[in-house]
Amino acid sequence: MLEEGGAFGAGTHPTTRTCLELLLDLTPAGSFADLGCGSGVLAILARRRGWSPVTAVDVQAASIEATRANAARNGAEVDAETRDLTRVPPPTADGFAANIPPAIHDALLAGWGGEQMPVVGLISGFGPEQAQRVVDAYAAFGLGEVSRHVVHGWVVVQVART
Repeated sequence: MLEEGGAFGAGTHPTTRTCLELLLDLTPAGSFADLGCGSGVLAILARRRGWSPVTAVDVQAASIEATRANAARNGAEVDAETRDLTRVPPPTADGFAANIPPAIHDALLAGWGGEQMPVVGLISGFGPEQAQRVVDAYAAFGLGEVSRHVVHGWVVVQVART
């Protein structure tokens, strides 16, 4: 049960929908971060699947409000906070979803650095023409491509520590 409010994404966008499907196949293994959480749909599913603790961040306050309301509505314990990933490092997590533009992926990687990299993640928010550059940036930090999905002109890539 989700309400977008002023936030992006209730699970119908091709990237969000594909991330949801892939998240169902990931074995919960510790903490999870939903980076660019929008309405919180990925964070909620992660928590309901058994990831814990779950942190959701977005630059827009309306997204954090929507995430908190949706998490409560769905009985999912999610810590949601406003955070600009271009200025503040992302939360440390074992797994993550980052449905964000390529420039924010770059900032995310710089904020994590090599030692705080998650074990597994879902990256999206870009098209086929930007995909290899984004995937290569993650690979440089030890997260290699596991699978790539192109849906309606958008790309979602599962990455894992190599």
